[in-house]
Amino acid sequence: MVKKQKDAEPSAIHSKVIGSFDGWSPGTVITLANGQVWKVTDDTDAVLPIMQDPKVEITRGLLGAYFLQVEGHTNSARVARVR
Repeated sequence: MVKKQKDAEPSAIHSKVIGSFDGWSPGTVITLANGQVWKVTDDTDAVLPIMQDPKVEITRGLLGAYFLQVEGHTNSARVARVR
């Protein structure tokens, strides 16, 4: 019997945040240029300089967790995909 392989998810997603962005707090909803919507699920806050359409990377961590990081900054937030 041949088992059907599950489609592999990418290990990282590269996109941009749409519009003005200056950080996040718990529950912040972030819309990316690729149409995906992500929500901050941890209790971290990040105050960043106001940026317009900043580049972001979402990487997969252990146990199915995802983390969002803004290019040029070391802060990261645990996120979950909403859409």
